[in-house]
Amino acid sequence: MKVSLNKMLGMVVVLVIAGYPLVSFVPPILGVTSTPISILFRFIYVALSLVVIGVVLMKRHPVRLNIGHIMFFIFWFIYSIRLFTDLSILSIPLYEDHDAFYFYSLAFGGALIPSLAIIFKGKSLDVFKSLELIYKFYFAFAIILIILLAAGSSISYFHNGRLFANENLNSISTGHAGGSLALLALAFLFNNSTYRFSRIWLYVAIFLGMGIAFYSGSRSPLVVVALVVMVFIMRVLMKRRINAKLLNSVLVLVTALVLVGTFYIVPKLDSGEFKVVERLNKSGGEQEVRKTVWLNAAYQFINNPIVGDQFLERSNGKYPHNILLEVPMATGLLGTIPFIIMLIALGKRVLYLFLHEPLAMPLLALFFQFFLWNLTSGSLFGSGGLWLLIILLLTVTQAQFDFEQKD
Repeated sequence: MKVSLNKMLGMVVVLVIAGYPLVSFVPPILGVTSTPISILFRFIYVALSLVVIGVVLMKRHPVRLNIGHIMFFIFWFIYSIRLFTDLSILSIPLYEDHDAFYFYSLAFGGALIPSLAIIFKGKSLDVFKSLELIYKFYFAFAIILIILLAAGSSISYFHNGRLFANENLNSISTGHAGGSLALLALAFLFNNSTYRFSRIWLYVAIFLGMGIAFYSGSRSPLVVVALVVMVFIMRVLMKRRINAKLLNSVLVLVTALVLVGTFYIVPKLDSGEFKVVERLNKSGGEQEVRKTVWLNAAYQFINNPIVGDQFLERSNGKYPHNILLEVPMATGLLGTIPFIIMLIALGKRVLYLFLHEPLAMPLLALFFQFFLWNLTSGSLFGSGGLWLLIILLLTVTQAQFDFEQKD
């Protein structure tokens, strides 16, 4: 049962972080609405998580909690009260005709329950295998998307010059998936003797990932990839390990950018089909709307500093697209204090792995990307991947990055 539980937990990690881009193709292929597919997809990894939690509790396996875990529990207790109050007692207006179940399922099914499974059993997780499967999921998504684009399928289409993988996956999420693929491939190149991927396929993954990120026409995936690559380079410079691996990796990334720009971006500029340059240079409306939303989120906290105001921003009725503003807005100081303490504990762990454990770079690459992305596009209730990565980093032990443990 021990092996089975570890496999279940590994599948939870893979599905929560990288499963939805692949699953999003199912509804248009089958000709059905996305709701039942999304519910079934979420049910699978929630059920696996509950099995893991249930077995651990029934067998009374010891669960060691650190300060980060404790603050996570405190924050989620406060945030859960906020969600229940707003959704089930006050019944605040919800955007895009969503109902309360939608938010509950994302928050508890997509974020909290999988994170609890990691806390309960994460110390025995095969981190290497999980990272490799995540990479393969993103690679499969990229291949399917490229094939559908080449075939002119309506399942992959452009809207206002921006690439949407399909009706269920918007351009930002598409670009994010492409960025994840490129960053994972780049991180694996740094430690290819351990992860044992073909270098050729890693180079292909970087080309595909960056091409998708560019073609999505969204700024945040590109900016996030650039920032994470800078973090990679900073680590190498700090360790003074400027060697062939680094030079080859940077050369591949630069070559990918040049080729994608030459053969895909430039031909699209005159036709107006390609929007990423226009959006990168854009300084008007959208930034002003985002700035207004962020300021309003801050005002909501100022007006209700102890317990917060509500879990949605009032001016547009949506989340503020920045989790660091969303925390005080929704939970006030009661939730912000444990959240900050959790981030401090997380920061210490991330810094240690960043400086001393090169085999953790793929995991850190995903965390940096998800965290930065959630500063411009994410929400507390809808960022299951980020929550899972936070708890994973707080839970895994040094031994789980020991190459000898992999075999």
